[in-house]
Amino acid sequence: MQEPATEGRHPAARDLDFLPTRELVRRLVSAERETLAAVEAAAPRIAAAVDRIAARLARGGRLFYAGAGTSGRLGALDAAECPPTFGSAAEQVQALLAGGPAALLRAVEGAEDDREAGAAAVRAASIGPNDALLAIAASGRTPFCLGALEAARAAGALGLALSCVADAPLAEAAEFAIELPVGPELLSGSTRLKAGTATKIALNALSTGVMVRLGRTYGDLMVDVQASNRKLRGRALRLLTTLSGLEGEAAAAALAAAGGELKTAVVAARLGLSPDRARQRLALHGGRLRPALGEHLEDGGILAFDAGGSRIRAAYGLARGGLPALAQGGPGNLRSEGLEASLARLLECAAWAQRTAPAIEDPFRSLGPGPDPARPAAIVCCIAGASAGGEALEAALAARFGIPRERVWVLPDFEALLAQQVPVEGPGRVGLIAGTGSIAVAVDAAGRRWRAGGQGPGTAQGDPGSALWAVLWIAERLGWPLPADPSPAARAALLPAWLARLESEAPDAQRALLADAAEALANLVRAAHRAAALPADFALLTSGGFLLSRPDLAAALQQQLRQDGLTPRSIPCPEPWRGALHIARSLTLPAVSGPTLAPGAVARPGPRPPPAAAVAAATDGLPRP
Repeated sequence: MQEPATEGRHPAARDLDFLPTRELVRRLVSAERETLAAVEAAAPRIAAAVDRIAARLARGGRLFYAGAGTSGRLGALDAAECPPTFGSAAEQVQALLAGGPAALLRAVEGAEDDREAGAAAVRAASIGPNDALLAIAASGRTPFCLGALEAARAAGALGLALSCVADAPLAEAAEFAIELPVGPELLSGSTRLKAGTATKIALNALSTGVMVRLGRTYGDLMVDVQASNRKLRGRALRLLTTLSGLEGEAAAAALAAAGGELKTAVVAARLGLSPDRARQRLALHGGRLRPALGEHLEDGGILAFDAGGSRIRAAYGLARGGLPALAQGGPGNLRSEGLEASLARLLECAAWAQRTAPAIEDPFRSLGPGPDPARPAAIVCCIAGASAGGEALEAALAARFGIPRERVWVLPDFEALLAQQVPVEGPGRVGLIAGTGSIAVAVDAAGRRWRAGGQGPGTAQGDPGSALWAVLWIAERLGWPLPADPSPAARAALLPAWLARLESEAPDAQRALLADAAEALANLVRAAHRAAALPADFALLTSGGFLLSRPDLAAALQQQLRQDGLTPRSIPCPEPWRGALHIARSLTLPAVSGPTLAPGAVARPGPRPPPAAAVAAATDGLPRP
């Protein structure tokens, strides 16, 4: 078996025992620079682990560290430091140490080699689906850690690994791995040196990041400190003075009235509330001080648009959840309607939605002033033709509402569909829109978008399988006259009446039309699906007036795809504005929601989706009528 890198020999340490003491210490200290570089390189992985762990803890779960020797002791130290630092419950962060608690003070030889002991420790702690376990092993192959990790994952917990080597067995067994390849130790094999330092830094960042995401800090202040002794009471008073302006006896009296609860005292002093009322406000905000004070965007209103070739839907709601106010207007396709017309219609819809905002049921309203409808905290506009002026529209919306540009996102319309909060199992997801225009977008395992279709209703024959395409199909084959208004929206608007007329006058033509439309849409889905390399079993999110209004078209589409061995799970999404609203909420909320937030409005989806121009085209030369 190949030895891990930590067991190798460091080139700067061959003469370690011959060195003068000053040089010996200098080399020991200098070697730690390699440690910091390894941790800095892993920072993105640590950040991703923070978000994953925090999501579990926000649902009432726990974090467990599993380790042996130095690694286990460092995990136990980090777990022990969380309650006094962040006011967390003692059971929220725990350590499973090979050899048990006695191994904290004295090495228990052989304990790390007991794989079953790791699994037994997981079972004894009743680790389950809401929990997370981080297995820590400098070598990346400690049997105790492997046993704990495997048992935790089998119980449905999030299984993570932290090692100080690359390509470790522990990483292979984990759902998510952090690797800190620090290289050989100055004292060969002594992983309490560089490996221990790297592990400590990583754990510091991890647990602190998790607690920040859970709202246990206010900026850089430890506002969940428990004033349980003289030193901590003094710290609480200083923090209260900093955050409320109260001093001396007034601060002491406010803290005493709040039962020593710093956050309660701050909210009561800042908002002029009784301690009981302050506790209620904090509880409604999941214990988070900033939103309880009305300082966080979580308290703001948000504006979301789903804009297509036929109509715009606007939704104005609260970032924390609840039912939004809705409004509807005319077409909003940047490519066919242009920037000025689209902007005017968006603003008209926004005004209507915001006008009804006072009627939004807001359980927080009695605890303080609500958001200003005229100045939303965030705006997301998912609009057709976003590549034809999306940046200009972003700037115009930011200027119109007087908010920072970074809080305004203009995205392609399919992003609203892809952001739908629907149960989707497995990695495969394809969004299909068939309204005035049509497009299929697949999302691969790396989050990249692969597009088929979506050339826009301004094209000569419309997108394949779209409402405009169908109208032109009928006009060409049956000679029915098109309206004087040549706009795509006006032409596509004819389709419901024309389909009804076909049903009574030319049912064979209607069946032929729907068959051709199903084949055209299936070609879009096939192309996007193939480009993204998705499995045969995938979620097919469907939207668009033409597709959703025709169950026979949807059934024919399913049949077409099954002929290729594909087994899509069709999920109709008639209200894409909900996806746009979810994205808008993600701009205002921290990475993890508090317990009071509505389901589906809880987590930051990650970086801004790629602009329309960066979405890869899956195919060209798709069939036309």
